[in-house]
Amino acid sequence: MSLIIRLSVLVIFLLSLTVRPAAAQGIRTLRDAEFEHFLHEISDPIFEAGGQRPEDVQIFIVDDTNLNAFYAGGQAIFVHTGLILQTDNVDQVIGVIAHETGHMTAGHVQRFDEALAPAGNISILGLVLGAAAIAAGAPEAGIGLITGGQGVAQRTVLKFRRVQEASADQAAMQFLRTVKMSGRGLLEVFEKFRYQELLRSPNINPYVLTHPLSGDRIANVEERMKASPYWDVPTDPVLQAKYERIKAKLQGYIWQPESTLGRYPPSDTSVPARYARIYAYNKALEWDMAMAEADSLIAESPDDPFYHEIKGQILLENGHVDDSLPELKRALNWPPSSL
Repeated sequence: MSLIIRLSVLVIFLLSLTVRPAAAQGIRTLRDAEFEHFLHEISDPIFEAGGQRPEDVQIFIVDDTNLNAFYAGGQAIFVHTGLILQTDNVDQVIGVIAHETGHMTAGHVQRFDEALAPAGNISILGLVLGAAAIAAGAPEAGIGLITGGQGVAQRTVLKFRRVQEASADQAAMQFLRTVKMSGRGLLEVFEKFRYQELLRSPNINPYVLTHPLSGDRIANVEERMKASPYWDVPTDPVLQAKYERIKAKLQGYIWQPESTLGRYPPSDTSVPARYARIYAYNKALEWDMAMAEADSLIAESPDDPFYHEIKGQILLENGHVDDSLPELKRALNWPPSSL
């Protein structure tokens, strides 16, 4: 009997691992007004296309350099820093957010009980039959029935997840069409995922995945995406410029100074390069050089609140409290909507 009890506890424990709330996964989030404003600027039209009120949707930035974003229930989307760092253009980011909006609009997390109920029944049936076999003197057969039932239950849940992912892909295409954007960016992200899958293992079992294989996802959406009247719509140059600026800021903040300066050498006088070097020089304790880069950006865009913010932050961190206050006050005088 003790063996049956132990196996029952094991089955219940394994089944409980199927779904974990985001808060229980040890997620570390970042706060940055400029980054959050940018994410809402590119996402709000998608939210509206999905029938959501943009002001009701929260976007959280996750301190994780993996190429990912996820929906965890309610009206909240979590965006990894890696979604910026590992993409090539703003359309790719928008495509991923459109996919997550598909999950949100369909209430996929809330509907997960639809998968858990039959999976739980399968698992319980395996447990009962396995316990009966053990009691009848066939412990090996009993254990096989219990673990086999658990395997079938897990595959049932995973299949449900894959169906939801495919549904979110279809919704994303519709949202992008509604806002008159090309689906090229989302397709390019799928290509990135396919490359990662090939690097990990060329012989992945598709039945043990939470997402369809990227090759299958591409096959399922490519024709419809290319049939959209907006397939050849170019990337918005204004949003692309903001994307490049945010990406450079993140690189400067996350990367080691030598990596940032290798990517953005002093000979590069573009806005993203100078912005990234502010953070690199500050981390390298080269404060005069950081201040020089900040001053050059402020001279060109004196009303940009985020240039004043980083200059004020550097001054404050280095004990120049009185000098930092005017910069920080100027940062507060211009709301993000003025950018």
